[in-house]
Amino acid sequence: MSIRFKTLLIVIISGVGLFFINIALSHSIILPKFIEIENDRALMNLDRVSEAFNREKDFLSSKSKDWAYWDDSYKFIIDKNQAYIDSNITDESLDNLLIDFMIFTNEKGKTIYSKVIDSATFKIEDLQDIFYFQEENELVGLTKTTLGPLLFVSQPIMNSLGEGPSRGRLVFGKYFDDNKIIELSKTTKLNLEFKNVNNNFGANEKIRINGDKIETFSVYEDYKGKPALLLKVTQPRDIYNQGFTATTYFIVTSGIGGLISMIIFFIASEFLIVSAFKKATLDLESERIKFTSFMDNIPNVAWMKDPTTWEHIYINKAFESFFKKTLKEIEGKTDYNFWPKEVADNLRKHDEEVLKKGLSIKSYEDVPGPDRVLHHWLVYKFPLISNGKTLIAGIATDITDHKKHEQQLVDKSNELEKINQLMVGRELKMVELKNEIKKLKGGEK
Repeated sequence: MSIRFKTLLIVIISGVGLFFINIALSHSIILPKFIEIENDRALMNLDRVSEAFNREKDFLSSKSKDWAYWDDSYKFIIDKNQAYIDSNITDESLDNLLIDFMIFTNEKGKTIYSKVIDSATFKIEDLQDIFYFQEENELVGLTKTTLGPLLFVSQPIMNSLGEGPSRGRLVFGKYFDDNKIIELSKTTKLNLEFKNVNNNFGANEKIRINGDKIETFSVYEDYKGKPALLLKVTQPRDIYNQGFTATTYFIVTSGIGGLISMIIFFIASEFLIVSAFKKATLDLESERIKFTSFMDNIPNVAWMKDPTTWEHIYINKAFESFFKKTLKEIEGKTDYNFWPKEVADNLRKHDEEVLKKGLSIKSYEDVPGPDRVLHHWLVYKFPLISNGKTLIAGIATDITDHKKHEQQLVDKSNELEKINQLMVGRELKMVELKNEIKKLKGGEK
């Protein structure tokens, strides 16, 4: 696999990895933030409807109190005078008050007078519980009726000073039919829908995602504190859509930017990294050729071993020539694979000495050749650092002939010594013989 292909592969894997990391980050961090903002806005809009609803209640409360705390109304409960009706209780009055009906009752809850916008559908039976509310304070809230949810206010009828005793109650009512919901939708600029809670229409939900819409829910209690009305506000998911578009744009632009960066990096690496690596490779190869040429042209056998396994990792040509083994045959094998154990033990002992001392040593080793004849070697072993790793290297000279010549000289010297000793002995014998002859001649005289 070429360095160019490796570089291209690394660039592609890195670029694709970063692209998918961007996708993961976008969908796990950026997009959820848009969803959070969307939910916050949806709940805020839901609160706006609640505020509008409360304003409706406050408006009815204020207007109904104006009517109930009035001497004319206080008197009307007693005399039921037509002038009061003609002057005040008109269709126009109900329109101005934005209500559907107005009912006056006495202190026993009996209807004295009522004014209804749509008398054909109105059912006064729906309001009996409200009529019999006898406490002298305001009663305001929701109640469920056959015509739908009703917002009402019941005020005690007092004089203009707000003093009693109360002569009855004045009830204002406003139905939340489709038209009223449309009006409220226009006011809040939201899509609203009201349902009875007993329809089980999202009663336990606050937010719901429905396709490209987000729905929020709020439950309103009736005047008795029981759930009466469920409000659903439907809004478009424009924030989410904007976030999704922005996220997609970010992913696409980062992908394009990453692709351009990959191309630039690859081109730059081609001119810088790959070129530098090629030069370094060529320089290394040149050094290797020099080393190999030098080692293969010396007459000494040379080798290198890895001390972690004691396996051979290099031999020169002289080694191959003498021991009849190629590098391929000897590489990855130890001395014990080629020589007798006692020979291999001696070699290992010297190798370990070099490794322990960290210095070169000189030794004499006896190693048999391929003809199994024992050869004598003068060996120099030394530690060699390569890429931060310590190797054991050695160079050896075959001194077998030199040893033989030395032995021959020793043998010759010994032989000459013997001859010399024999010659000296002979001379001594001759001297002794001459002395004996002299003695004999002296005796004759």
